[in-house]
Amino acid sequence: MNNKALADNTKAVEDYYKSLGYILAKVADVSMQPTGILAVKISEGIVEDIVIKGNVKTKPFVVTREMKLKKGQPFNSKDARKSLQKIYDLGYFQDVNMKLIPGTQPGAIVVSLEVVEEKTGVFSIGGGYSASNGMVAIVEVGDTNFLGNGDSTKVHLEFGGNVGANGNNYGISFTRPWIDSKHTSVSLNIYSMAYQYTDSYQSGDEKSSFVERFQGFEISFSRPESDYVTNFMLFKNRLDTFVLRIGTGAI
Repeated sequence: MNNKALADNTKAVEDYYKSLGYILAKVADVSMQPTGILAVKISEGIVEDIVIKGNVKTKPFVVTREMKLKKGQPFNSKDARKSLQKIYDLGYFQDVNMKLIPGTQPGAIVVSLEVVEEKTGVFSIGGGYSASNGMVAIVEVGDTNFLGNGDSTKVHLEFGGNVGANGNNYGISFTRPWIDSKHTSVSLNIYSMAYQYTDSYQSGDEKSSFVERFQGFEISFSRPESDYVTNFMLFKNRLDTFVLRIGTGAI
């Protein structure tokens, strides 16, 4: 057995693994079998476990389902970087860090993710005025990480205005980003909105006005085909009505 050739080949094997992102892989042992076969044992750096630290509200599965690194698979630095970016892009955390800790099995490691959560709840209140719609108050409340499950919810309410007699405006939405292992997401949106529009003479007197009301619901599904392509499907049931009024007078 040529020791120099063996060393060169061993390094070539490890370099190949590293080029693919398996930076922990190494040749653990080389031995010649009685049959004359050269046996090469490779330690690939298996992920023994994934531990989430620092999460108070967010459930651990919300983090681990975004990770390309998987328990029982070899550690891959390229997948690790993508995993960190996907977790940070959720918008639930101010900071995300990864540490590798030696596992209980030889050559295995434990991936420790340390996160710093940020507030995901949203509450806003405002108002506006227009000659057509009068004074309108707007309230929105929602959470992009509802109950720590990664779901997104929002309620939008509008009060007052000239269309108040026809019912206040509202919109309610809910999104669950994972309903299966293929990252299929589902969104539900229910709404009922009405707005008044006025056409006036040059003198400023009202010429005509109409109320536009649209109400209904939408259900959408999406699933990523790749990092750059997402398939999308929408079911929509919406009713639009227009009420025209000629001349002056409130609606």
